Amino acid sequence: MLGPGIGYSPKQGDLYRVILCAFLGALVLLNFYGGTTVTISPVKVLIQPKLALRGTTHIMLPPVGEISAVTHWIPVRLNIFLRHVDLSALEQLWQAGQLTEDKVFEILKGMKLSLVLLILQLTGIGALGGVLGLLVCGYRTIRHLKIGIILGLLTPVLLLGGVYLTYNVGAFNNPQYEGMIQGAPWMLSFIQENVNKVGEFSDQLQMVAGNLYTMFERMDELRVLSVPAGEVTLLHVSDLHNNPAALGFIQRIVDSFRVDAIIDTGDLTDLGTPLEAELLGQIRQFSVPYVFVPGNHETPEIRNRLRMMPNVQVVEDEAVQVAGLWIYGVLDPAAELSSPQPWTPNQLKTLLPQIAERMDAYEKIDILAVHNDWLAHNIVTEAQVTLCGHSHVFEVKEVEGQLIVNAGTTGAAGVRGFIVDEPVPYTVALLYFSPDEAGTLHLVAIDSVKVDVVGGGFSLQRHLVQTLFDQRVRSERGIAGLLSN
Repeated sequence: MLGPGIGYSPKQGDLYRVILCAFLGALVLLNFYGGTTVTISPVKVLIQPKLALRGTTHIMLPPVGEISAVTHWIPVRLNIFLRHVDLSALEQLWQAGQLTEDKVFEILKGMKLSLVLLILQLTGIGALGGVLGLLVCGYRTIRHLKIGIILGLLTPVLLLGGVYLTYNVGAFNNPQYEGMIQGAPWMLSFIQENVNKVGEFSDQLQMVAGNLYTMFERMDELRVLSVPAGEVTLLHVSDLHNNPAALGFIQRIVDSFRVDAIIDTGDLTDLGTPLEAELLGQIRQFSVPYVFVPGNHETPEIRNRLRMMPNVQVVEDEAVQVAGLWIYGVLDPAAELSSPQPWTPNQLKTLLPQIAERMDAYEKIDILAVHNDWLAHNIVTEAQVTLCGHSHVFEVKEVEGQLIVNAGTTGAAGVRGFIVDEPVPYTVALLYFSPDEAGTLHLVAIDSVKVDVVGGGFSLQRHLVQTLFDQRVRSERGIAGLLSN
């Protein structure tokens, strides 16, 4: 006989095997359980138990990373996934001064109490697993099935009951960090120590912006850098990386230089969370259109939140007309995911035919806007200028007949700008367009503005478009002359 059948009464020695089969069946099925969702204001989380070697709790914060701690004695890992944050409730807690460490521990205690609900849900799963374990092992009598149900019911109660009784919320006083959130302890400490400096930086940046226009006017009076008067002025910004001081800087530039529209080539945030979009809500106050081309640090959540702002146009693989100019924006492929990992040049190369095909659908493109500077240098286009960012290095150059402008980092690389040896400047580009006799707008000049708030200095430079192309022609003629000799 291959296994005990119905009506078979096992020997006493088989009882241990019956218990083992039922217990293992319950454990296997419990380990595949998807978890339960609970709401503990202002967050909604999914709690998922898994068998493990140590009793740990892992708080998953995609795409940021995870926070973990050894919280209990039982060898069960509790995965807690953040599913939703009620931003309005969070804002109310913040304004009321209740978003404190005690509130965080209250949320963790709420998660502990939710284990009771989880145990109740898992008893049914455990009972089913105990029965399936016995059936797989060949035990099919009513007595065996009763044993399987009882053991299946007891397994989650014993495991998670032990977790509940030994759970130590205080273990999160010294948590472990994985992923991008590894920088969180340092970042929070840095922000706490330097929060007042943000206001100082913002004031200094706005003061510099206010003086820049006057300085350019004086230069034009001396005709050192004079060009035909521009009819349309665009402000190119990029890579703000959550720097609130940069937003005040942009506003002052817009007011001083009478900017008609802003083009942002991405990386407005660092982690791509909806909360970051709320922190950057000052964009709503800009009085001019804000054209946004997502970068690799954006996520679907950020893009959707920006679409809710009335003055923002999120441009993704399409062309829009702003201030009389057609602007085509290329969506960074990393923005489709909840991760800021940029694509490699080999990966980006596969996108070039698709980008070219989509651009061919438009009769006219004045400005090509992309985030990744590699794409900017490798997309073939008849646009007057290609705008980009990503590298955090300001650049204005002509490459094989195509003018490329990299705005660098208008947010001075965000928090990361403070941890490098050399200070990172705040950089923007101003593009001036003038009409010809037929009324068609042509790019005539580009102003680069670099401000070093830490060092207390700034620089500015005007690039004449015709001069940039003349330099290439002279260079090619010089090379041809050398070859002919």
